[in-house]
Amino acid sequence: MRHDAAATLPTSPRVYWLLARAEAGRTEMLTVDLDGLGGALAVFGFEEEAEMFSLWASGGEWRLEKTTAEELAGMLSGPYSAVRFVALDPLPELVSWGMVGLVSLRRERFVDRLLEKTGLERAEPLALSSRVENRYRGEEARAPR
Repeated sequence: MRHDAAATLPTSPRVYWLLARAEAGRTEMLTVDLDGLGGALAVFGFEEEAEMFSLWASGGEWRLEKTTAEELAGMLSGPYSAVRFVALDPLPELVSWGMVGLVSLRRERFVDRLLEKTGLERAEPLALSSRVENRYRGEEARAPR
């Protein structure tokens, strides 16, 4: 019987990148406007994409914030539960053209997918949300300036 070494290696947790800035003593996460549907939290799979978007959106005013799938699920179930959508790797052009909806999905569906991939139960993000509450404070959705 062949032993597969890759199967025994621990997998590192999935990392996501958000854009954040300090606003009135709170941490605000970047949201993009979905043309009348509300704001979408901008979530990036790669640091370079988040950095490029930050430079385009604000000349670097937004800082990169590394987060895990578990923290992101907790954030979207707690302080950012009012956000209706998540925009995955939005390109600056899509925002400019008002087409960011093409890379967006409902917050609930995104959280469900995170839970599937991480093996968390539905109640766990709510418990996590209290842990991330001090790190992320939800505010009204704001488009990049």
